[in-house]
Amino acid sequence: MSKLVHICTDLIQSPDTGLQADGLVKQMQQLESALMTVIWHTVLERFSATSLILQKVEIDLLNAVRLYDSLITFLFQTGQIIRDGREGFIC
Repeated sequence: MSKLVHICTDLIQSPDTGLQADGLVKQMQQLESALMTVIWHTVLERFSATSLILQKVEIDLLNAVRLYDSLITFLFQTGQIIRDGREGFIC
């Protein structure tokens, strides 16, 4: 995206090229916001579900540990997916 921003401000580029680059930057920012909304919704749903189970009186220690391990694994994998996706978009 930084290259598109550079094109927007580059005086050597034609005005049409600058406007097209600016439009692409705005679309990419909207897409990024939409993706982050979906990702955060998924993460928060998982935390909520885990929290509800952990608050039950009848939960035992082994299941609590398994839930925490599962949540940690989920967060690690989600973070890895985000990092891999960002690396794929770097020009």
